[in-house]
Amino acid sequence: MDEYFSRAMGMGRYPDKTIKEVFCSNRPYFDQILYKNIRFRHEYTREFRAWIEQLPVKEPAFLEMERIKVSIELLGDNKVRELFGKLIEVINFETPNLKLNNDLDYSVTLPLNFTADIPRKQQQQISNFWKRLAIPEINESES
Repeated sequence: MDEYFSRAMGMGRYPDKTIKEVFCSNRPYFDQILYKNIRFRHEYTREFRAWIEQLPVKEPAFLEMERIKVSIELLGDNKVRELFGKLIEVINFETPNLKLNNDLDYSVTLPLNFTADIPRKQQQQISNFWKRLAIPEINESES
């Protein structure tokens, strides 16, 4: 996926930016282009399938974790920590009687490594965060 994300967008609002730059700076726009632009979606799908093929395991939980890892690499550790910190702020605001530690390390909440002692509702919010952060999974049929 590294080669794919290093390519220039070549279209849309940011034709000169790399796909990685668009993914990292404007994720809603990246997702919009991915789902509305047929050419872009087909290219992503081809690269996504090739990436999956080279993985040693094809099990869904493993694939989800790998998609998250790619996203973390693209965004960078500092950005992920910043986003995760904002998530903790929101969770603590919504459930003031069950506050999470503000310096909770995101790595203990990753899907296959979840070791934090957190109430189920908050676990679900964190799980949703990781699902949203992961690179998109595309399963379109061959055309």
